[in-house]
Amino acid sequence: MNTQRLRRYASAGLVLLGLVACSLADERVAVPTAERRPTSAPSAVAAAPTPKVPTPTFVPVGGDVPPASPPASSPPAAGGDAAAPLLLEDTAWQGGYRRASGNSVYGGRTATWIYGSSTQYNTMQAIFELTVQPGGMAELSIEGMDSEGAAKTPIRISVNNTEIFNGPNPLPDDDLPLDTGTWATYTWRFDAVLLRPGRNVIGISNLAPGAFSRPPFFMLDYAHLRF
Repeated sequence: MNTQRLRRYASAGLVLLGLVACSLADERVAVPTAERRPTSAPSAVAAAPTPKVPTPTFVPVGGDVPPASPPASSPPAAGGDAAAPLLLEDTAWQGGYRRASGNSVYGGRTATWIYGSSTQYNTMQAIFELTVQPGGMAELSIEGMDSEGAAKTPIRISVNNTEIFNGPNPLPDDDLPLDTGTWATYTWRFDAVLLRPGRNVIGISNLAPGAFSRPPFFMLDYAHLRF
């Protein structure tokens, strides 16, 4: 009985040794899979730069010129109908003094002032446009006042930089009733050839030295231009 058991144990041990031997043989024969490498390395090709096309330079042909940007300015008054006078309100005259509060009212009227030549408010200008070339004689009528006192304010009036009047202001003196004023109209006549189609400028200057808000001054409510 013991002999048979020993034989069985011996047979089982032989089988186990055989299995171990086969396993070791398989490990020695196994070859690891080789790492896959690319057959050839790709060549790096730099992209060719896009050639720059030069911007063409504008060359005037046949008198054509590039349009210029117009200067920034307040729009001029429109006119040109010879049958109706061109109204130039006190607000159309730039460079003179206007009261900041309210509507710049004095003597029951709205107004723009010019003071002595040594102040910053010594000249006012009205800019307007005409669509035609006027002919004959033109008339400039101004509704205004002179400063108080016996001395008249010397003024100069020009049309497109050509003087049409230089002398004492013919308008009545201010007698200081602030509720009514002494407003009146005076008309100057001049050759209409001084006007032109397009932009026109009428200027009025105070030629006397003086201080701000003091006589001598010139005051304008509105003007009419007829031709």
